[in-house]
Amino acid sequence: MKNNRKDVSLPYIILQAVSTIIKCSPISFILLSLVLIIQSLSVGMMPKLTADFFDAAARLADGFLEVKAVLIPFIFLGLAKIIFELADGIDSVLWNIVLQRANTFFERKLHEKAAKIDPVEFENTELLDAIDKTNNGKNNMIFSMGNLVLSVVFFYVPVFVYIGRYLYTLKPALLWILPLIFIPAFLTHFISLKLYDSLEDKSAPIRRENEYYKKCIMDIEYFKETRLLGVFGHFKQLFYDTQKNINQILLKTSIRKNTVQILFNLFTIGGYGIILYILFTAVMEKEISVGAFAAVFYSLGMLYDMMQNFFYYSVGHTVKGFPATKSLFRYYNYPERGGKEKEIVCGDITLRNVSFAYPNAGQNALSNINLTIKKGETVAIVGENGSGKSTICRLITGLYLPTQGEVFIGADKTSDVSIRSLLKKTSALVQNFMRYQMPLSENISISDVEKPYTNSDLEKYCAMADFDEDFKTLPNGYDTILARKFEGIELSGGQWQRVALARGYFKDSELIVLDEPTAAIDPIEETKLYRRFSELCKGKTSIIVTHRLGSVRLADTVIVLRNGELVELGSHEQLIAKKGVYHRMYQEQKRWYENS
Repeated sequence: MKNNRKDVSLPYIILQAVSTIIKCSPISFILLSLVLIIQSLSVGMMPKLTADFFDAAARLADGFLEVKAVLIPFIFLGLAKIIFELADGIDSVLWNIVLQRANTFFERKLHEKAAKIDPVEFENTELLDAIDKTNNGKNNMIFSMGNLVLSVVFFYVPVFVYIGRYLYTLKPALLWILPLIFIPAFLTHFISLKLYDSLEDKSAPIRRENEYYKKCIMDIEYFKETRLLGVFGHFKQLFYDTQKNINQILLKTSIRKNTVQILFNLFTIGGYGIILYILFTAVMEKEISVGAFAAVFYSLGMLYDMMQNFFYYSVGHTVKGFPATKSLFRYYNYPERGGKEKEIVCGDITLRNVSFAYPNAGQNALSNINLTIKKGETVAIVGENGSGKSTICRLITGLYLPTQGEVFIGADKTSDVSIRSLLKKTSALVQNFMRYQMPLSENISISDVEKPYTNSDLEKYCAMADFDEDFKTLPNGYDTILARKFEGIELSGGQWQRVALARGYFKDSELIVLDEPTAAIDPIEETKLYRRFSELCKGKTSIIVTHRLGSVRLADTVIVLRNGELVELGSHEQLIAKKGVYHRMYQEQKRWYENS
């Protein structure tokens, strides 16, 4: 990702994960730490308590002690076990509380960050891959990283200190050989960390493709056309192919990981055998009691099981989620758009030597554009597909910033002002407008969620968009849900376009952009709509982007783009008289609208 390729370090991630948990739920964090310490104490005491119990039982069997004397170590051993189990239950409850709050915190941060990143960066495949990795494992990361750190600090380290000290008092050699059991497991997962990091880099782009093909097969937005075109089998095959590629990458990674694990497990088994041999000889030479042998044997088994659980669950989940974790914090550290919050005074819009290139593009989408749009002027932007019409609109509104040159709205340069301030008084209806699966009232009012309204207001905007007649057919009026999947109704393409237009009118704005919004309306109906639009936009700056030229006659100025360059500029009459690019385009389309 641009300006963000540096790897996020493991210490940084650990610090951020733990600080987030503390910030989200400080009381739960303190209680959780105390519970883990209590658990570690109960486990750490078990070897000594087990040795005392077995020695007492042996002496009871030999007739040297009474039954009452055996009950005391038995009761203490039972209490230690009960305390551990109770603490383990409380630990689970507290973790659920912490995780719910941490998940909410991270989800909120993800959305807040998305609003601050320069919108053009969402054209960048590197950012999209990072988001995919993040969404693929962020919840796992919160659990695994937090659980790993807290468990190590407050449970595993104290347990190993307690039990290590006990083993050292019995036989110093036991303490030095003990790492042979656990270090190989650590190395296995350290190597796995690198393998899974590489796995995510390779699989994230393919996974995005796979999800897209799945949508083409199953989502309501796609499947009708998919079946009408007879390409269901084609997309199904593409889905299977990408899934096969992902599975092959997973299989190769799994084979490498398991090979490493088998090799290191041999060292673990060897270390375990050496320790058992030392214990056996120590008992034979009467250096330790049978009770101590049983306690150490039990302790080693318990430690081994604990470490297996620790590495294969806590560390294992952390390793698998680490690539997503890195992507999450890379995403949080991604450069933000910036700009100051201020009240924009809408005036003339000026582009000076403006060029623009999309991320990772080999050439400019726009080159050396110079023009001024007067306040209150209606401007039409025309050109062939791919000429840069939509791109120049995004620059004019300030949604995108130029790669070179400057764009001014009034006296303010768009690169100096926040997106929120720039778009506060801008309405737009774009070609691929959203069809929100919500009630009609929300579909219209969503363009300005803070603006109060009544049904009378909605009626006015529907009339402005020529949706008033369609409205009469809705079963529940403005409460009608526009989605069959939620027991509502489905609108036609033209009806949806009118709803989207009403949405644009709903927002009180000084700049209105219509970016090819009338694809589902015939040319004659389109011309009527634009005439009404022109009347409604008097006194406001309005921009019409279209490849149909029938409505362009309504504009004060026509901008003609070709291959990202401004090739002609003037009124409809001036450009017709010039007999250039615009004249040729107009003549080719004349039959569509000559009777309009």
